[in-house]
Amino acid sequence: MNNFILFLITLFCWSPTWYVIKFQLGYVDPLVSVFYRFFIASVIIFSYLIFYKKKLKFTFNHHVWFLLFGICLYSLNYIFFYTSNTYLISAYPAIVFSTVVIMNILGEAFYFKNKPTLQTLLGATVGMFGIIIVFHDEIFNFSLDNSTHSGLFLALLGTFCASTGNMVHQRNLNKNFPLIETIAYSMLYGSLVTLLI
Repeated sequence: MNNFILFLITLFCWSPTWYVIKFQLGYVDPLVSVFYRFFIASVIIFSYLIFYKKKLKFTFNHHVWFLLFGICLYSLNYIFFYTSNTYLISAYPAIVFSTVVIMNILGEAFYFKNKPTLQTLLGATVGMFGIIIVFHDEIFNFSLDNSTHSGLFLALLGTFCASTGNMVHQRNLNKNFPLIETIAYSMLYGSLVTLLI
C-alpha cells in the first residue's frame, strides 16, 4: 500500500474523532472512557498475539519503555484532550493538536539529531495554514475567558504528551522493539495508569 492510500485511511478514520468526542462526553467521565477504550484495545491485541504464539516475555528495561510510551500516548494525551473538550468546542483542541507537527520536528532534532528536510518544513507549514483556513471563524471569533484558558492549556499539555510519546516510540523502534507487542503492553499500561488517575 502506498503512502497516499495510508494517509487517506488515517485521515478518514482519525479526523471524525474530534467531532465524535463531543457525543461521548457527559455520559461517562472522560477518564473512564479513556481507560476502557485502551484496555479493551489491549485485550484484543493480546488475544491476537497469544493466538499467533508471539513473544510476550520482555526484560524489565523493555517494560519501563512500554510504560513510558503508554503513559504519554495512551493515557495523559487522551486525558488532557478529553478534558479540554469539556471547556472548548472540538475545533480548538484540533487546532492546538496540529502543533504536534512542530513539536515532533523539534523533538527529532533534539533527541535524535535529525534535521528536518525542506519538504518536511513546507509540509508542516501548509498543514498549519490548512487548519487555520478550515477553522477560520473559530480562530478569529475566539474569546479568552477562564474556561477557555483552562481548555487551551490542557490541549497544549495533551499535544506535548503525544509528541513525547512519538519520541519514545521512535526510540523504541530504533532499539528494535517489536511493534505490535510494544503497542499491546503500552495500551495496557496506559489504560491502567488512567484507571489509577
